Amino acid sequence: MVAHRSHAADSRRRNHGRSTNILNNWLAITLLALGVPNLPLAAPALLNIGYHFHARRAVGWAIVGIAVVVNVGLFIGSLIFLASGQSFEQFRGIE
Repeated sequence: MVAHRSHAADSRRRNHGRSTNILNNWLAITLLALGVPNLPLAAPALLNIGYHFHARRAVGWAIVGIAVVVNVGLFIGSLIFLASGQSFEQFRGIE
């Protein structure tokens, strides 16, 4: 009984990682297909994929550190955009 529960838990963990990886792949591919300017938005998904496949502790810490910097940068950028009170076209100088 214990072996069966352990196997079922391992199976759920593997399936969870697989579905998360599929969603991250889909997100990164979709954003990059819409244009290279979307690379900053695709970066967290690409880092999640890299973290899923890393094998060394130092590599994992490096990926986490880069992910924190990228996410904080995206957050600050979004705050600057929201604080500007402009539309996207005005903010980019298109209009």
